[in-house]
Amino acid sequence: IKAQEIEETVTDGKGKEKTVKKTADVAEAGWDPSKYSPYAKIFDESHPDWRKDAEQNLYYLKALQAQATDKLRSQGHLFLNEVYDMLGFKRTKAGSAVGWIYDPRHPIGDDFVDFGMFEVRRPAAVDFVNGYERSFILDFNVVGDITSLLADHQDESLV
Repeated sequence: IKAQEIEETVTDGKGKEKTVKKTADVAEAGWDPSKYSPYAKIFDESHPDWRKDAEQNLYYLKALQAQATDKLRSQGHLFLNEVYDMLGFKRTKAGSAVGWIYDPRHPIGDDFVDFGMFEVRRPAAVDFVNGYERSFILDFNVVGDITSLLADHQDESLV
């Protein structure tokens, strides 16, 4: 997603058409959705908490990412839909099954929630973190379907 100047034709109150320039966030040409997980979400100007200030967007997302990690560690598990709720995205069927498990004795995947903002291999992530981009594609580090893992984890805690 890049901020680009685009031209748009508008009609004024007298019915006269004119071309105006405006800045909009648009997906880059060649953007390949297959590079992202099926759980990725776009945080852009269509989101009610998005701001025109890149730094505010970064701080907002970092705070929610930390909050999600805290919730994971206090509950021992976290479903993706819980993170979607925190971010204001619609719940999905997959989001009720995939997520994270936190068990410091028997780690399963990462022991934290990551929105993918600090992946240096993604130029868009680097631009977002450095304040050059205001919008971002969030791609979550879920461990996969945790429903069976959660059942196993709860059985172990009873022993």
